[in-house]
Amino acid sequence: MRLCILALIAAGCGKMDRTGFISDYASAYCDWEESCGKIATYGTYDSCLDERENDARYILAPGDDGCSFDAGEAESCVDAFDGLECQVTAAAEIDACYAVSDCYQSEPEESDDPT
Repeated sequence: MRLCILALIAAGCGKMDRTGFISDYASAYCDWEESCGKIATYGTYDSCLDERENDARYILAPGDDGCSFDAGEAESCVDAFDGLECQVTAAAEIDACYAVSDCYQSEPEESDDPT
């Protein structure tokens, strides 16, 4: 036990990185779905993990050059699932999840010029 604690301290107290966020977000989301009796939406727990990992990887925290990653917001996003009520229709209630990267769902701006 003592070695595990020392290992965490040496690793920077477990500060979340993008790869850890992808995995932790998917697990937290799917654990919430399962505990609320909503996992059937995905068919299986593993299907839920696959879909949520893709959302985290490509929508919430894209790894494109120039995209930021906010470890604090990532940790807040994952931690928020612990207190999320089952009555909400989706985990969209967690604002921190949309602040993990400044590239969240970024798309080129549309021009007002119709030509």
